[in-house]
Amino acid sequence: MSDITTEVTSFLEQLADDDEGSEVLEQQLADRKFVFDLSDAEPFVLHATPDGIECDPGRIESPDLVNEVTRVESDTESLYRIMSGEVTPLDALNEGDLFMSSMMAARCYNYGLLRAFRRGSEISSCARYDWQT
Repeated sequence: MSDITTEVTSFLEQLADDDEGSEVLEQQLADRKFVFDLSDAEPFVLHATPDGIECDPGRIESPDLVNEVTRVESDTESLYRIMSGEVTPLDALNEGDLFMSSMMAARCYNYGLLRAFRRGSEISSCARYDWQT
C-alpha cells in the first residue's frame, strides 16, 4: 500500500504513454498546480508540466487562482471511485464529491483535470488503487 499522493501520481503518469493522455498533459494541464485538500488525508500539490506529473505533500499559501493554482476538494474514497472508473469525474463533480475552485479565466484547467482523470480510468491497467490515509 502507498499513500494517495503516490497513487495519483502513478495513475496520471500513465497518460504520458497514451496519445490522448499526452495531449491532455501538454495542452490542458501543463504548468498548472492543483492543490488537493482532502477531508481524510494530508493535502498535496499536483504539478503538471509538459514533462510529466509531480505530487508533493503540503499546501500553497495564498494561491494565485487565476495564473497558477486550482484548488481541488474531495476525499480519498471519491478519488478512488473516479480512478477505478466507478464514477466519471464529471458525475463526481455534479454529485458534490469533487469540488474545484479557480477563477473563471482558469476554468479550462478544471476541464483538463476532469479529462485527465477520465482518460486515466479508461486506460488504467489496475482494477483497484489502495492507499492508506
